[in-house]
Amino acid sequence: MSEMNVDNESRINSSKSLKGMRLNVPRAVRVGHSVTLGCEYDLEGSPLYSVKWYRDSGEFYRYVPKEEPPTRVFPQPGLHVDVSVSDAHNVTLMSVGRNISGLFQCEVSADAPLFHTQIMSAPMTVADDKIIEVAKEADDTDSEADTDSEFDGGDVDDVIATD
Repeated sequence: MSEMNVDNESRINSSKSLKGMRLNVPRAVRVGHSVTLGCEYDLEGSPLYSVKWYRDSGEFYRYVPKEEPPTRVFPQPGLHVDVSVSDAHNVTLMSVGRNISGLFQCEVSADAPLFHTQIMSAPMTVADDKIIEVAKEADDTDSEADTDSEFDGGDVDDVIATD
């Protein structure tokens, strides 16, 4: 599955504690499928305070290693987190519905004494098979004219741009 990979050295804070943050969010996923969102970061020796995930402006998942349990889920319609496989870097959403399409954000905070925070975001669209097939056909046509097209003939979940 093609993912929107966003690299950011310091979009929010210019800090030495958070570097190389990378967000892995599929551009599109089929209705009813599960999807794993990834957030990679390098704290450069600082302890992790928290990782929070948001859809649009609503927090739906939090990981705080000092809390017991470290994971916490905040209910949102259509968002069903699989806590058994979600952690400080990945959150898995089960059986997604169209209503969860939106902007997904990962917020990483280092612990004391620095408390630096960095946020990255990427859009994700949830669509049914008909819409994905139409997008695939359009992308196949574009691929013939443009050899630099992102669609490589692989999984059709790859083909919907969510600008």
